[in-house]
Amino acid sequence: FAAAQGFRIGDVNYGDAAQWNDTRIDDDPTVRDSLSLLLTFLSYQTRAWPSGEQFLAEQSLGPRDIVLVDMIMPGEDGLAVIRALRDKNLFNPVILMTGDSGPALANKNIADHCTLLSKPFSKDSLQKAISKAASGER
Repeated sequence: FAAAQGFRIGDVNYGDAAQWNDTRIDDDPTVRDSLSLLLTFLSYQTRAWPSGEQFLAEQSLGPRDIVLVDMIMPGEDGLAVIRALRDKNLFNPVILMTGDSGPALANKNIADHCTLLSKPFSKDSLQKAISKAASGER
């Protein structure tokens, strides 16, 4: 797919989308495993966490990490993960995966800081979401 144009946040030059790493948070092991296979096939380095709590306790995001997080999970859901990242002044691009974008769109502050990806999604829509997130588009 076509790489996104480079952009900067603070002192970090984010380059193109093809140079990003993927960090996934999803409570469904089938979704995590499927995304791992697909993203590895697309040449992304990937890491996965089964819950928002585990991710927030263990995460060590680099400046080239894109976070893909499921919106609805037990415990810390996707919106809580995004809020926690922002509270820690971590502004990595976030893709919020959801079957129902209503709650994310209702919370404009959160929706303004992530790319929404509706489930189910295709390889092409995933690639477009990654490119959009990496370019800084909302």
